[in-house]
Amino acid sequence: MQAVKIWASYAMFFVSCSAFAALPQTGMWGVDSEVNGKPGRGIQIDRQGGNTVIASYYGYRDDGSATFYQAVGIMEDGKSFTADLVEYKNGTALGKDAKTGEVSRVIGPVSMEFDTPSSGSILLPGETAKRFSPLIYEDTQARLNNSFRVLRLNETSQNINNLQFSTKSDDITISIGAENYTCKFYGKLVTNGLTFESIASGTCSSGPSISVYSKKFEEITIDEKGTLSMSVSDIDPKNPINIAINGQYFGRCIKALANIDDTTTIPSPCD
Repeated sequence: MQAVKIWASYAMFFVSCSAFAALPQTGMWGVDSEVNGKPGRGIQIDRQGGNTVIASYYGYRDDGSATFYQAVGIMEDGKSFTADLVEYKNGTALGKDAKTGEVSRVIGPVSMEFDTPSSGSILLPGETAKRFSPLIYEDTQARLNNSFRVLRLNETSQNINNLQFSTKSDDITISIGAENYTCKFYGKLVTNGLTFESIASGTCSSGPSISVYSKKFEEITIDEKGTLSMSVSDIDPKNPINIAINGQYFGRCIKALANIDDTTTIPSPCD
């Protein structure tokens, strides 16, 4: 019972955080058509208090010298942001005494519209709207190739599961194990910034019964500490199939178990 309470508390923490899932990922974003591996411009997005956004633009002046502007505002409906870009001057220079910067000028409004937490468009002063997305500097896909002990939550139940991902190029295999069933799905892996998704087809077996169907695996996120979150749902919500594996998954990376359906053994954490 105590273990269930711990898992439930752990899951509720993630559920409370997932309320902001429609908001943009924090970090450095780049204009998609300009990303070529060479020094360019970017937009650092930070969120505080849920809807407050601080956007810092790093770019160039007409003479080629580098500059930065900042905009601060509130997200509207979890997907829209508009605020003035402001240029500053007279701040502290490297190796010099501290000085308080001041506003130099207001450049004009910047507008951002987000389709997902990792994709959207940006309209900068004097330009047309351009697609932009987070810049990724590490192989986040490598984090997928692990096993996980997770808690699955949906509207009717909560269960402990084991998960195992295996990826190769843009292919993914997703295995799910529980005390009374095992599933294995195969699909194409789609990368969305720091998250992944897949529409995968496979089978689930429960005793002598075997079912064949497809599921949507979305918002697959694994951070540098091995913490996982993911949602699983039906391709057609009007025709649900085996809703027992649907829901929100929250868990941690573990060393692979001998049997994926073994949810009673206490696993060792990943190294």
